[in-house]
Amino acid sequence: MTADAFFTTIDDRIPDGDRPGGARPSSGPAGRDAAILVVAANEIAVGPWDPGALHAGPPSALLHAAMRRHHDPEGRITTRVSYEILRPVPLGRLSVRTHVQRPGRKVELVAAELADDDGTVVMTAAEWRIRTTPLDLGVGIEGEPMPGPDGLPASVGFFKQVPEGGYVSTMESRFVEGGWEVPGPARAWMRMPVRLLDDEDLTGVDRLLVSADSGNGVSARSGPGTALGEDGLFVNVDLTVHLTREPRGEWIGLDAHTVLTDHGVGHAHSVLHDLDGPVGRASQSLIVDRPG
Repeated sequence: MTADAFFTTIDDRIPDGDRPGGARPSSGPAGRDAAILVVAANEIAVGPWDPGALHAGPPSALLHAAMRRHHDPEGRITTRVSYEILRPVPLGRLSVRTHVQRPGRKVELVAAELADDDGTVVMTAAEWRIRTTPLDLGVGIEGEPMPGPDGLPASVGFFKQVPEGGYVSTMESRFVEGGWEVPGPARAWMRMPVRLLDDEDLTGVDRLLVSADSGNGVSARSGPGTALGEDGLFVNVDLTVHLTREPRGEWIGLDAHTVLTDHGVGHAHSVLHDLDGPVGRASQSLIVDRPG
């Protein structure tokens, strides 16, 4: 039976000071008095590189969700989340520890660590939040919106052969320009038809973060006849997402571009959209290699 969420919640422990109505926590290391969310990763979160490792999109959103659940934004919005992908995130039991690194009334920095079942930290996150306030500058949403997904065919391929049932076949994608099988810059819409966590509804930022890590795949420069070849490697070691507002709706757009070099390093960057227009940007550092 296919899971209807990327993660199943096993345990959720929040210190009293972090509960609604409690005092804001003081800054401190994640290992001391930290809130803990324990989950089981489901197979629909598995990525394209290793059948035992997750695509980085779902765990990126998981880290944000744990920070949101444990430390109420209280009128602030997420403006930047930076991730370090220290090791492949394994399929199975995972735990997230969160703490407020820099408390503040107008700005706040929250941190999180994702560990495997042995306690090894595999991914970290730091999230800046900034308070919102009415300020009529007359600018609206700056930037041109992407053509919407309505009427576009659903993509059924990918840039390489991958097992059925993982992230690639779970997410719905529709290309405005380019395609999984077309190397180079591309514009695509992605929709998440399942929950992130089985015990809560999705937020706009959850949806965006699940998709934002796909910029290097959407604009992949591998395949038959390309310099990298059909089995070229371009794995990101980090992800940084900047947001100017909360995304709305189910669809997240990526206007993505990958830059390659002749020394094994690459960079992928994406302008992120909802149906109203640009909402932020994503950036990924890539390790690039060619088999053989």
